[in-house]
Amino acid sequence: MILRLKPININELRMLNNGKIWNIKGYLNSIKSLTPLDGFIKAIHEDSSIYVKGQVETIINLRCDNCLELFNHKIRFEEDEVILISQKEPNISYYNKNKDPLIEFIKPDESFDPEKWCFDQINLQISPFNKCNSKCNFILNNHINSEYKNNDIDPRLEKLKNLL
Repeated sequence: MILRLKPININELRMLNNGKIWNIKGYLNSIKSLTPLDGFIKAIHEDSSIYVKGQVETIINLRCDNCLELFNHKIRFEEDEVILISQKEPNISYYNKNKDPLIEFIKPDESFDPEKWCFDQINLQISPFNKCNSKCNFILNNHINSEYKNNDIDPRLEKLKNLL
C-alpha cells in the first residue's frame, strides 16, 4: 500500500497540545524500498521550534561500488531533531556555541513535511561508498589478476553495458 504522509502547517501544529504522530506502515512514493516502511514520526511545536522524533526501518536495494552487483541493505533509524521556526536563515555562529552546528529551519508560514523528513533521514543512513559485503574486494583483486592485465579492460565495464 502506498502511503501519503500529509504535511502539517506550522500554525496547525501549534494548536495540537500533544503534537502530531504519523504512523508509517507501507510504501512511500519518494522512497524505493523492497519492504514496507515501518515506524512513526512525531512532531511537536515548542515555542520557536519544532521537535521531531522518528523511528523507521525498511530494506532497500543498492548497487555495490566495487563489483556492481545488487544487494539488499537494511535501513533503520531512530532520530530526533529540533527545527528552528524563523522567517530568515538563523545566525549559525550563535547556535554553534550551544548546539549542533547543523541547524534546520522552517518559515512560520510553511508546513512540516514528514515524508520529506523521512526521505532525508533514510538517505543519511546510506553510505557514500556501498559494498555488498565486507569481503568484496573486486577492484583490488582484479588489479593483480593477470587476465585483467592482459585484456586491459576493467571487467566491470561488461556489467555496465548490461545496465544500459
